[in-house]
Amino acid sequence: EIKIISDKDNCEAYNQLENYVRKLENDIKLFYRKYFYYKLQNDALEDKIKAYRIIQKKHGKKYFDLTERVALITGCSSGLGVQMAKALASQGCNIVAVARRKNLIDEVAKEISEKYKVKAIGVACDITSTENVNDAVDTVMKEFGRIDILINNAGTGSGATAAEDVEDSQFEGEVAIDLTGSFKMARAVS
Repeated sequence: EIKIISDKDNCEAYNQLENYVRKLENDIKLFYRKYFYYKLQNDALEDKIKAYRIIQKKHGKKYFDLTERVALITGCSSGLGVQMAKALASQGCNIVAVARRKNLIDEVAKEISEKYKVKAIGVACDITSTENVNDAVDTVMKEFGRIDILINNAGTGSGATAAEDVEDSQFEGEVAIDLTGSFKMARAVS
């Protein structure tokens, strides 16, 4: 049975449908606004890249060219260390991935070498050990003959804990890596 409703103002179903159509129209308008905004942003970025390339050709130099430079990055088995290594490698920098877990840094080095066509090696090192740090720097110097960039990224990453909940051994471990280890690496590289 089909029921015809003539008084559309009193029809709840009609009002719901009308509201749905309005919302859909607004969503479509919003989509197009966002699409054109991002398209304009992307076009502007492409224009900047083109301008950068024109300047490079005109002046004959690359402003962020790190070709043949060597970067040693501690804590380079995951997270920010890997991302920084990739960013440097994308500019031609050779990479030394340093961390305790040899299998992970070897994977990182292999991926960076293949993707960015730079030389990348993994060097296992516990930065709390002066002997390990000195051995790691010696390995890099034998392989590359120089270290141009040091990024002390190694850290415990234990998260925020209320001071009253931190045990002495936990605090000493964090200081040994985050502070003392970074100092030992900077000293050995200098």
